Amino acid sequence: MSRAIVADKIKTFRRDDRGATAILFALIFVPVLCMALTAIDYGRAYYARNKLQAAADSAVSAGVKLLGMPHEAVGETVLAFLKANTRQDRKLPPYEVVIAPNDTALTVRIKDSIATTAAGIVGIPQLAIAVESTAARPAPVLVPDRGEAGPTGDAQPALPPNPALDRAPTPEEMRNAEAAVRDVLEDLERNGGGDVRDLLRALRQQR
Repeated sequence: MSRAIVADKIKTFRRDDRGATAILFALIFVPVLCMALTAIDYGRAYYARNKLQAAADSAVSAGVKLLGMPHEAVGETVLAFLKANTRQDRKLPPYEVVIAPNDTALTVRIKDSIATTAAGIVGIPQLAIAVESTAARPAPVLVPDRGEAGPTGDAQPALPPNPALDRAPTPEEMRNAEAAVRDVLEDLERNGGGDVRDLLRALRQQR
């Protein structure tokens, strides 16, 4: 083959761009696919973390109500709620229960991991997940007694016992009270008052 023919074919090859789009697409598709699969891995990790956080929150909410009781009872309650709120088809991930001094607060920590797909290509075989939930022991509600400080901080005066309030009035006391009321009404009647006259007339009818 002569040199002219070879040179002509080289020029034709340089001007021919057929198949260039396919090559460019192949070069771009591979990294885009890896990025998409990596995003899926991180999405799975985010979803798993939210599930673990919800399980830890529910376990703490139940366990903190038992603070003050034996710690074994608190631990059993936390474990029961973790099992109920995590996947039943896999082993419960490692967790830690921390009770503050004097049983003032409860903390639950959970650590887990998920296997990756595309992220493993770049040297990330798994993604670690860690959650923590803490709740303080509810303060008891104190109802102030007589002589104790009320909600505003002012001391409530203690009332001395009154035996007269614990018995029924005698007939004589009732008559004296009725007479006192009648005297007041008669005095008001003298000063004028239609409603008082009607009331006094009703009392006289009952006499």
